[in-house]
Amino acid sequence: MSNIMVLKNRQSPSPEGVVINISTSRISGVAPLSVFFDATGTTGIADTEFFEPDSGSVNGSYMDATFHWNFDFTNVDTEANYRTGSGFVAAHVFENPGNYTVRLDVYDNTGYIGFKTVAIQVTEFSGTTYYVADDGHDTNNDGLSTTAPFLTVAKGLSMLGTNVRVLFKNGDTFTITAQVTVSTKTGPAIVGAYSDPADPSTDEPIIHITAEDTSYTTIYFSACSDIRIMNLEQSALGESSTDPRHPSGFSFDNSSRNMLKYRTVEHDNGGMSMSPSGQYNVVQECEYYNTTQTGYTSPTNDYNALIGNYVHHKNTVDTHNKEHIFRMQGGSNYYIAHNIFGPDILVDYDALTIRGNSYNVVIYKNILTGWIQAAWPQNRNSANEYQHHVIFDSNLIKGQGTYALDRERCIALHSKDIVIRNNIIYDYQYGVTINNDTVVGASTRIKVYNNTFIYPRGADNFYVIDLDYRCSNIFIKNNIMLDLDSTSRTFLNVKNGELTVAPISDYNIMYGAAWSNQILFDGSTLAEWQAATDNDDNSAIQNPNLISTDPVNANFAKLTISIAGEVLNYNALDFSGILRGQIHDAGAVEA
Repeated sequence: MSNIMVLKNRQSPSPEGVVINISTSRISGVAPLSVFFDATGTTGIADTEFFEPDSGSVNGSYMDATFHWNFDFTNVDTEANYRTGSGFVAAHVFENPGNYTVRLDVYDNTGYIGFKTVAIQVTEFSGTTYYVADDGHDTNNDGLSTTAPFLTVAKGLSMLGTNVRVLFKNGDTFTITAQVTVSTKTGPAIVGAYSDPADPSTDEPIIHITAEDTSYTTIYFSACSDIRIMNLEQSALGESSTDPRHPSGFSFDNSSRNMLKYRTVEHDNGGMSMSPSGQYNVVQECEYYNTTQTGYTSPTNDYNALIGNYVHHKNTVDTHNKEHIFRMQGGSNYYIAHNIFGPDILVDYDALTIRGNSYNVVIYKNILTGWIQAAWPQNRNSANEYQHHVIFDSNLIKGQGTYALDRERCIALHSKDIVIRNNIIYDYQYGVTINNDTVVGASTRIKVYNNTFIYPRGADNFYVIDLDYRCSNIFIKNNIMLDLDSTSRTFLNVKNGELTVAPISDYNIMYGAAWSNQILFDGSTLAEWQAATDNDDNSAIQNPNLISTDPVNANFAKLTISIAGEVLNYNALDFSGILRGQIHDAGAVEA
């Protein structure tokens, strides 16, 4: 996508009174610099009066609005990853020094309301560097050169402080028997790697921990701030979180701020080291192999991000300890973007689950594989524990066609004020389930629009929307349902009783090559549903003629011709991050 946005075919900018408000975790610092952005304070967004505002907003329509971020509008670092993003909260890592211009363009239901820029200044590290190598010495060497390095992890990390780097030698393995804790250190500081000119290597240094049932983490940062942990590899003795318990990799606690874990590789361990605990902390481009548990966050964590991480395999050995790849257990203002959660091997856990009292969560442009992506209470005895103001936007979510019934659900909601848009949902028996909850009540104020649902199997029935009759304020538009093989399917299934309030539903496209009849809406044909509810008047049974239905194909789920949906000006971007045209297409991807 071009970094220069084309704004033609848009309505006139900015109604009077619109003020784009961007708060940042910081505007300057040492490279690589992680910055968190929050635009939920933007005022004057045209209010559709559909969503409730959260505690800090004038109205709730920021849930629908498109917030498009260009983190490097003036092309300072054209090789950087994830230079654009979408969401009412977002984060970015500025890898290299430079003066950056971050531009935010905002679209609401009037079309286009304007933009705002923020300047971010990133400087090069300047200070003291200590070196650590497996042929070093802690007492005879001062650690200040590659010819006089320290020997141990503990000695090197003891030198951390403001304007200090501690670098471990590429190609070396550093074995420790117990967790190393770093407490109350304030940066800017870097824990990273170096290549010795006398013995060059591109292999990242490995920190290997041999502890069993004694340590929870390999390196633990407690009450620290502004430290970058980067370009290191970690391993434990094996994948296990109990009997025996093996430590996780590099972690920081709830009292840490502005921490960055960047491009680490962690494997053969049992703990949750993908957790950006604390505030304004980012975990980006880290990889995880053979790990029983990977990610968790608690209610005391706010304004954190997971960006571009890859969980390759999980629960491959320690199969009796089933854990989600990432469980958000409370907290607010999270940006979860560009991650790959769950590989193309058999998995039997949730890729992503939002629990606790969590809100203002952006789930953008991830590849998620496995069980349910859930938003529902963890503690079923607490009426205050529910999820709200969460958006699932432009994700590819892939099932595996193995598990029956409830575990073949893609997104399951016991929550309120939720947007599900621009997603491609592939090989799930149930696409989106919207449920009543005995504790927090019926799900309400849910929007499901511009998604593409593809079901390739014939073994089970296919349900796109599974709706409890007690749920209300449900909006379902511009979705494509393509059934490749099954003989029984339902676009909208109402469960547990008679629907009292029909959802707002229209401009949906439904097609199945093997259909013998079209019972699509709670036991009704499309025509019967239209007559009974005055809904879906512009919906149709029509082959969308996708270029490819193979998820590994570059043209997966793309339309061959335009299929016009309802123009939803606030849905400005499609699955690929491309600006939608003047006539918005149905489905996740514009033609």
